[in-house]
Amino acid sequence: MKTKSLAFPLFLVGLISACSVSEATYTLFKAELTDPSFCELQGEGYYRPASWKTLKGKEKEYSVATRGETMSLFAPYGERSYCFPSVGEVPIALIPVGFASSTTPDITRISAAFMGESSDTVYHSVRSYYWYCSGGRLLLNFEIADSFFPCPYTVEELTERAGSGAKSTLKTIYNEAMEWFEENYNSAYIRLKDFYQDSPIPVYFLYDAPYAGMEGVSAPTSSMLWAFSINSPAPISWSSIYMSGDDLLPDAHTFIHETGHLLGLEDYYDTVDGSLRRSPLGRMDMMDCSVGDQNAFSKMLLNWSRPYVVTGECEITIRQSTYNNECILLCPDWNGTPYDEYILIELYTPGLLNGKDASDQRALGTRLPSKPGVKVYRVDAQLGIFDNTRQIGRFDENSVVGEGEGLKYFCDNTLTPPYLIQLLDKSSGSAALADYYVASDSVKTFAENGIERVTSESLFYEGDGIKGEEFNDLGFEFGDLGYEFEVTYLSGTEATIKFTQKK
Repeated sequence: MKTKSLAFPLFLVGLISACSVSEATYTLFKAELTDPSFCELQGEGYYRPASWKTLKGKEKEYSVATRGETMSLFAPYGERSYCFPSVGEVPIALIPVGFASSTTPDITRISAAFMGESSDTVYHSVRSYYWYCSGGRLLLNFEIADSFFPCPYTVEELTERAGSGAKSTLKTIYNEAMEWFEENYNSAYIRLKDFYQDSPIPVYFLYDAPYAGMEGVSAPTSSMLWAFSINSPAPISWSSIYMSGDDLLPDAHTFIHETGHLLGLEDYYDTVDGSLRRSPLGRMDMMDCSVGDQNAFSKMLLNWSRPYVVTGECEITIRQSTYNNECILLCPDWNGTPYDEYILIELYTPGLLNGKDASDQRALGTRLPSKPGVKVYRVDAQLGIFDNTRQIGRFDENSVVGEGEGLKYFCDNTLTPPYLIQLLDKSSGSAALADYYVASDSVKTFAENGIERVTSESLFYEGDGIKGEEFNDLGFEFGDLGYEFEVTYLSGTEATIKFTQKK
């Protein structure tokens, strides 16, 4: 689901050594960082916080001010999870991985995909995407090795490594590759070590082999010949060089998705059933189907957004979600952190980070809406208490987290509700998730794997909202929202939403 199948010949190319980080000719994406802080705002019937509160248990308070702090609260089998910082100028190692007959990596293409201007790519580079997505709060610097790290495994061996075996294999590759990187690219290694200090250095690996799904490749997507990421013992991504596509310019969609994992974001699609039957976000998100912008929930997690919180009857105007990162949160007893249950509202527009994926060049099953509209999410990001991977219960103010126990999401986006994050389908008027849900701006039919599918009109337009008995099955633990709302104004840049108390 992360990449399209591409018709490449099945061949390998191979291995030289060099001693300096690449200075390939490409147009570096340059941008100024913005102030990452937020000012507290107070209006009639709403406010916007400047910072997150702590999560209170019975005996202890837990800081969730950064995604990294929250991830560190859960360490199954003693393996702490890491992500790299989501604000500031942040360096990451990028290491091409070669095999027996590999020659020189195409550093110009790799550099363009990860560090270039959007004009150097089919879409955006990883660097330009996350600068726009973060509202100018994150600027990534990839320290790119200009030669292949010699993989300690053959392609055939990697094909046979799947599931937990794939993860343990990637850990071995990481440890050996970091020793190689320190020896061959010492200046870059020192820069990374100075930045991360006692924390592990994040690495993006690009392996030089065709991947599962390409013509002539019989490997399963659970094997190493796929794209995946792990966050222990470090933030590590693993993708095929061929996932940059077969166009003259590279396509970085998959690399952007995997970098989301390095930041600590989850997959928002069903990772258990690969049939696409369950799609809580309707395939309408970078961490779902590798398309478009990140959603407002992800931006809250990464400190790129603070919501307007409704406290009474009011009207709130928000700007388009890309770069502005404005959203509205609706919950009668919000705990002041992203880790709660609530309704989240943002304005979608078919430009900027969404533009390429809203074009008619994409198949309907992965095409974003072509007109602006309001997106409404049901979020249940409450944390649960876990003993290793065994779920004990939800965390609340009366909880005691015992020795060897940790905190992580109680819900996810697999199999059954409640989901971690779900895009509400306006046309259905219900929170019940339809099979093969595909969000769109109108109802359209399309063929997928020989089966006829139908898109849903999921966006809320002027005059739309949640009123009366609509979406009376939201199923929040706190009970009823207590408010109705209506989109009273909508344009390509702004939306105004009016909130009234239920009578």
